[in-house]
Amino acid sequence: RQLTELGTVLAAAVSPDARMVAYVTDTGGALWVRDTAAGAAPRALLRRAAPGDQVSRVRWRAGMAGPVVDGRLGDVSGFWEVPLAGGPPRLLAAAPAEDLTSPMVWEPWDLAADGTWAVAWRTSLWTGRDPRRVPWAGGAPAEGRMVALPPRVEQVAAVALAPDGARVAALVYRAGESLVVVAATDGSETRAIPLAW
Repeated sequence: RQLTELGTVLAAAVSPDARMVAYVTDTGGALWVRDTAAGAAPRALLRRAAPGDQVSRVRWRAGMAGPVVDGRLGDVSGFWEVPLAGGPPRLLAAAPAEDLTSPMVWEPWDLAADGTWAVAWRTSLWTGRDPRRVPWAGGAPAEGRMVALPPRVEQVAAVALAPDGARVAALVYRAGESLVVVAATDGSETRAIPLAW
């Protein structure tokens, strides 16, 4: 069944209970949510409040107040939890200071099943997971570590975390070939699998 009337959906995520869908339009200025029940009207959870505001991707995990987006709101770039019940978005992890010029600094990315950390592409594959503390506690800037990628990677197209968070898979491009890289998030192992199309 068709859930949106817009031909401009950039990214979407289904709620953990499969009752709702959240989506970002390609203008990057709004996050919408819609109950999947027949006839339910969509409603905006987040609208552009300032000219520079922009969100890109969305994820949704159990136990969180609402979907999580990445982007710039006001003068802060990072991951934001947008409450389903309404109210202002909550900063989960701010971007490192050197990345503040970009609205979407972590792309692509995936959120851990428990919603407490993320894995993302910056200039390398980076995990916002620090064993000393939960990186999003109090909205503090995330700490993390790099996960090694094969040499000469030109682009990371997608990342996905395993449900237990122990491994991450990434679709990468290198010198005209596509690879799936499977890496341990603790940095202990990386394996590259060439794709034949």
